[in-house]
Amino acid sequence: MFSLSSLYTQHAARSLEKLLALQALTGDPDFDFNLGAGTLSFGAGFTYPMQILGTVSRQSSTWQWAWASPQALPAALLLASEQLQELGAARGIEEFTSPRFAITPPPAPAGSLLGLHQQLGFAGRPAAPLDGHLLAMVGAGVCGADAYYGADYGPGIAYVLLPSVPGAAAHWAQEPGQLAEVFRRVLALPYALDARAAFSAYLTQKGYALETDGGLRLRGVKGERWLAARFDDAGQLTELEPDQEEPT
Repeated sequence: MFSLSSLYTQHAARSLEKLLALQALTGDPDFDFNLGAGTLSFGAGFTYPMQILGTVSRQSSTWQWAWASPQALPAALLLASEQLQELGAARGIEEFTSPRFAITPPPAPAGSLLGLHQQLGFAGRPAAPLDGHLLAMVGAGVCGADAYYGADYGPGIAYVLLPSVPGAAAHWAQEPGQLAEVFRRVLALPYALDARAAFSAYLTQKGYALETDGGLRLRGVKGERWLAARFDDAGQLTELEPDQEEPT
């Protein structure tokens, strides 16, 4: 069954890993949003083609898809948002086919990618919010983008995908301990997900073979490296154990 929740569960960890890699690569400077060129830049030497997913309005606390924007946006920048619209129509995902809808009120401007990420789980944020970050994390996974970004311009946030970010792969999590840290950070976010299903999806995406003892323990193995997790009957994480050996 396809739903926004199931897609978030499937893609959350990998999308967060890519966001953190973008931050590590660029150093998190101010951004430059160039609609005419169709690019997003982070200082000298870090300019990437972008796809516009949608925008969040702080005044109305609404999300609007780029394909439904009243502003005449270049058609070449709408391909990702249109891909999600088509998926929504095919699979009955209302959030992908509604041009504009109410979302959880976004936080105050954060001023940087790191600040925006840190605010995802800030005190007072409602449990299981529906917001631009959740939609962008899903979009990045479904569309296979190298990263997503929330371009905060004060009155709102424009969420974009970066289909190709050369150099980002060098900052992706590789070792079991790194994967464990990404997964812990995913679980710290306020969005609801099935932890067991999310763990399985993430390790599969990272090339790990999954093993189970027939009970509540699940282990991912890649060569001689492994990452194990134990879950309760509700599918929520109770223990996460990475292989501690140094890679050779």
